[in-house]
Amino acid sequence: ENVDRADQTIQQLSKNSKEVTADNVFDEPQPKTLEARISAIETSIAAIPNIKLSLVEAYEKCQTREISCKAIESQCNQRNVQLTTELNSSKAITDSLAHKISAIDRSIHEMQQSIIGLKACVRENKKRMHEMNDSFCSASQNTSTCSTSVLPHEEFVAMERSLVSLKGKMARILRKSIEGELPEEQITNLYKKKLPILDGYSKEAYSKIGKYSNQPKKSDRIAKAIYAILAQADAWSDLVCEKYDDLEIIELDASDRLPEELTPFSPTGVQNVFEFLNDFNRTYKGRGTDQNKASNLWRSLLSNEVKIDTDQIKNNLSQLIDHLIENYGDIDTVCDAILRDVENTPRPDETDYKKLFAYVKKIMNALKRLRDIPKNSQISSEVWESAVLSAKFMRRLSSLLTPADDSKFSDELRSRGLNSRKARGQGALDALIEIVDRSIDNAARLIDRDGSQVTKKERPKKTVHMVETYDSNSSSESEACINNALSQTHI
Repeated sequence: ENVDRADQTIQQLSKNSKEVTADNVFDEPQPKTLEARISAIETSIAAIPNIKLSLVEAYEKCQTREISCKAIESQCNQRNVQLTTELNSSKAITDSLAHKISAIDRSIHEMQQSIIGLKACVRENKKRMHEMNDSFCSASQNTSTCSTSVLPHEEFVAMERSLVSLKGKMARILRKSIEGELPEEQITNLYKKKLPILDGYSKEAYSKIGKYSNQPKKSDRIAKAIYAILAQADAWSDLVCEKYDDLEIIELDASDRLPEELTPFSPTGVQNVFEFLNDFNRTYKGRGTDQNKASNLWRSLLSNEVKIDTDQIKNNLSQLIDHLIENYGDIDTVCDAILRDVENTPRPDETDYKKLFAYVKKIMNALKRLRDIPKNSQISSEVWESAVLSAKFMRRLSSLLTPADDSKFSDELRSRGLNSRKARGQGALDALIEIVDRSIDNAARLIDRDGSQVTKKERPKKTVHMVETYDSNSSSESEACINNALSQTHI
């Protein structure tokens, strides 16, 4: 087409050169003489072949670039198909693993329930087993195991002293109160250390009291005291076991690591300390002792800055939590963490609907987190209202809006009878949430509208704009950018 146009231009110039008359020779801004005009036309005609040659060269280069683009496009399509296949394969593997993990979790849960049931059964039948043992001894007084033969005086005195000593040892353990709410670490200590010792004392006392009760010189006072302390020990043991079972603690070796799905807490992060601690408690509930949790919290879930400040209390969970709340749990620090992400995000162009949608979604997420601070933290409603509902903080929130949404926010405040220049209070926060919610719906609608206009018809032909000059470096730069993008996609 460009070559044909060049030919038409040459013909037109030739025609114009033949139509020169005396009437238009001296029209401005044409040369004043016919000879000068003819000379200018001849010069232009002489330059036309060079122009035609440049156009032909440019056209050939454009064709070469178009072929190169088609080859790159073909490579991209092949890469896309390959990535799609790999993604589908990965999804299938992930689904299979998730199914297996769910089955394992169900099996573990069933085993834990069985263990709890067995423990309860043992506790319920413990007294009955002792009673059966006593009955057996009573019915077998003539046997060697429950002999009623009178013990020598020295052995009798030694047995009596041993029973009194056992009673004192058991009483010292039973003095530890287990009523009401107890720390997890204390319950674990009672279950793993004190309970086995008490069971050993009880077993020894049961084996001796049967023989002692059949001695003619026995002391009824001592026998009743021993039976009473054994009954208390059984009740104490049952209660400790129940409290430990309620904790649903999963036994972990010291070398086992607890799950680390959580994002480590940092004073400059986007998660405030109460959100972090709530996630931590949900994730680690019933997994190991408080010391295990404290060790893992300090080792894996705190930034280096916080680790330095808490090095002396890294094995004490309650002190670690108190330190985090005391230093990072004030209302200003919590609000800064919530708004840090959206404030560091550049405000998008209002015509870029996808970026606008993501941006206003961030604002809405921050507003909801701000609204829920009293429910998810130890900050009182009074402190929250004085900080978040103040005019200064409202200006900070409204500065996040786009110009169009900011104008709508002012209109919404006026429609609610509020001061649009000094917005404050719960009504202003509700109005702001309403405007952001509308903005999200509008951006989503515009995205859907633009997406519905894209059809699967034949791809439109590429339009090549011809110019007289051509920069050969631009082609190599474009190819380099495309190759770089392809390499990143492959990685």
